[in-house]
Parts: sequence; C-alpha cells; structure tokens
Amino acid sequence: MVASIDPLGPSSQDRVYLVLQSELQLETWAALRTRLATANRYFIVVGENLDTAAVVEACRDGAFDVLDFRDAAARWTEAIARAAASQALWL
Repeated sequence: MVASIDPLGPSSQDRVYLVLQSELQLETWAALRTRLATANRYFIVVGENLDTAAVVEACRDGAFDVLDFRDAAARWTEAIARAAASQALWL
C-alpha cells in the first residue's frame, strides 16, 4: 500500500502511481482511491495475466491505464509518460 501521496504540483507532475491489481480487492482500496483523487493523481493498475474483467474493473475504478507484467518495456514507458503528460495539464 502507498504510504503517502504527494499532491499534484509543478515539482511532482511526472509522478504517476502504480497500483497492484490485487489491491483493488482489499477493503483499503476505497480509501486509497479517495486519497489519489483528492491529490489529483492519476494511477495505473498493474498485474499479471489480467483478464478483461480485471481491466474493466480497473477502468471503472478510475485507472488511467492498465498494464500487465508481460507487456513490453516500451508499453510501460509509453503508458507512464502519457499519464504524466495528461496529469500535467491540470497545473
């Protein structure tokens, strides 16, 4: 679980939080999701062998994107860069 979430600001606009898909099943998820939203932070859900239901659940919960551990490094780099760029628009 994420210990602290920095509010979106000019010095941290490139920070995007990665959330394990398994955390979406925990009862602490609602509080973490609220903390991310309050801090105006985008997050990407990551996991292994994710099926369509897991992707839909992550998107429903507000994930900017969903990555599988099997995805290529370029896919990870692109997804994180896109999330950071979109997040920076709010500044």
